[in-house]
Amino acid sequence: MSVVQKVHQQTAKLYNLLQSKQENRDKLIGQINALLVERQQSLQFFKPPFTEEEKRLGEEILSYDKKINVLLSNVMGEIKRDIVSLKAKKHQSIRYENPYNTSPQDGMFLDKKN
Repeated sequence: MSVVQKVHQQTAKLYNLLQSKQENRDKLIGQINALLVERQQSLQFFKPPFTEEEKRLGEEILSYDKKINVLLSNVMGEIKRDIVSLKAKKHQSIRYENPYNTSPQDGMFLDKKN
Protein backbone atom coordinates (compact mmCIF):
# COMPACT_ATOMS: atom_id res chain seq x y z
CA MET A 1 0.00 0.00 0.00
CA SER A 2 1.41 3.36 -1.01
CA VAL A 3 1.64 6.31 1.33
CA VAL A 4 -1.09 8.15 -0.57
CA GLN A 5 -3.48 5.22 -0.19
CA LYS A 6 -2.67 4.98 3.51
CA VAL A 7 -3.29 8.71 4.05
CA HIS A 8 -6.52 8.47 2.05
CA GLN A 9 -7.68 5.56 4.19
CA GLN A 10 -6.83 7.42 7.41
CA THR A 11 -8.57 10.57 6.17
CA ALA A 12 -11.71 8.63 5.25
CA LYS A 13 -11.70 6.95 8.67
CA LEU A 14 -11.36 10.35 10.38
CA TYR A 15 -14.20 11.78 8.30
CA ASN A 16 -16.48 8.85 9.10
CA LEU A 17 -15.63 9.13 12.80
CA LEU A 18 -16.49 12.84 12.81
CA GLN A 19 -19.78 12.18 11.03
CA SER A 20 -20.87 9.59 13.57
CA LYS A 21 -22.57 11.07 16.61
CA GLN A 22 -21.09 9.41 19.68
CA GLU A 23 -22.44 9.90 23.17
CA ASN A 24 -19.04 9.73 24.88
CA ARG A 25 -17.27 12.89 23.72
CA ASP A 26 -14.06 12.13 25.64
CA LYS A 27 -13.69 8.86 23.78
CA LEU A 28 -14.43 10.60 20.47
CA ILE A 29 -11.78 13.26 21.12
CA GLY A 30 -9.24 10.57 22.01
CA GLN A 31 -9.96 8.70 18.78
CA ILE A 32 -9.75 11.92 16.75
CA ASN A 33 -6.39 12.80 18.31
CA ALA A 34 -5.03 9.30 17.66
CA LEU A 35 -6.10 9.41 14.02
CA LEU A 36 -4.68 12.90 13.53
CA VAL A 37 -1.31 11.87 14.99
CA GLU A 38 -1.21 8.73 12.86
CA ARG A 39 -2.16 10.73 9.76
CA GLN A 40 0.45 13.40 10.49
CA GLN A 41 3.15 10.74 10.75
CA SER A 42 2.08 9.29 7.41
CA LEU A 43 2.08 12.73 5.77
CA GLN A 44 5.81 13.06 6.49
CA PHE A 45 6.49 10.39 3.87
CA PHE A 46 4.17 12.01 1.29
CA LYS A 47 6.56 12.75 -1.62
CA PRO A 48 6.14 13.08 -5.40
CA PRO A 49 6.17 11.79 -8.14
CA PHE A 50 2.61 10.51 -8.07
CA THR A 51 0.74 8.23 -10.43
CA GLU A 52 -2.65 9.19 -11.87
CA GLU A 53 -4.41 7.06 -9.28
CA GLU A 54 -2.47 8.74 -6.47
CA LYS A 55 -3.33 12.18 -7.89
CA ARG A 56 -7.02 11.25 -7.87
CA LEU A 57 -6.71 10.03 -4.28
CA GLY A 58 -4.92 13.28 -3.41
CA GLU A 59 -7.85 15.30 -4.74
CA GLU A 60 -10.23 13.20 -2.65
CA ILE A 61 -8.01 13.78 0.40
CA LEU A 62 -8.24 17.55 -0.18
CA SER A 63 -12.03 17.43 -0.45
CA TYR A 64 -12.18 15.31 2.72
CA ASP A 65 -9.88 17.82 4.44
CA LYS A 66 -12.27 20.70 3.81
CA LYS A 67 -15.17 18.69 5.22
CA ILE A 68 -13.08 17.51 8.19
CA ASN A 69 -12.10 21.09 9.05
CA VAL A 70 -15.77 22.11 9.16
CA LEU A 71 -16.67 19.11 11.34
CA LEU A 72 -13.74 19.73 13.68
CA SER A 73 -14.72 23.37 14.08
CA ASN A 74 -18.27 22.21 14.92
CA VAL A 75 -16.93 19.88 17.61
CA MET A 76 -14.73 22.65 18.97
CA GLY A 77 -17.71 25.03 18.99
CA GLU A 78 -19.77 22.53 20.97
CA ILE A 79 -16.97 22.20 23.51
CA LYS A 80 -16.66 25.99 23.82
CA ARG A 81 -20.42 26.36 24.33
CA ASP A 82 -20.34 23.68 27.02
CA ILE A 83 -17.46 25.43 28.80
CA VAL A 84 -19.26 28.78 28.72
CA SER A 85 -22.46 27.15 29.95
CA LEU A 86 -20.60 25.39 32.76
CA LYS A 87 -18.94 28.64 33.87
CA ALA A 88 -22.30 30.43 33.85
CA LYS A 89 -23.90 27.67 35.92
CA LYS A 90 -21.02 27.78 38.39
CA HIS A 91 -21.32 31.54 38.72
CA GLN A 92 -25.10 31.31 39.20
CA SER A 93 -24.76 28.65 41.88
CA ILE A 94 -22.22 30.76 43.77
CA ARG A 95 -24.56 33.77 43.62
CA TYR A 96 -27.48 31.59 44.75
CA GLU A 97 -25.56 30.20 47.73
CA ASN A 98 -24.48 33.63 48.98
CA PRO A 99 -26.45 36.47 47.35
CA TYR A 100 -24.99 39.15 49.65
CA ASN A 101 -21.38 38.40 48.81
CA THR A 102 -21.41 40.25 45.48
CA SER A 103 -20.91 43.98 45.19
CA PRO A 104 -23.55 46.10 43.45
CA GLN A 105 -22.98 46.55 39.73
CA ASP A 106 -24.48 50.03 39.29
CA GLY A 107 -22.20 52.10 41.47
CA MET A 108 -21.66 53.08 45.05
CA PHE A 109 -24.23 54.02 47.65
CA LEU A 110 -23.10 56.55 50.25
CA ASP A 111 -25.37 57.21 53.22
CA LYS A 112 -24.32 60.49 54.76
CA LYS A 113 -26.15 62.36 57.52
CA ASN A 114 -25.70 66.08 57.78
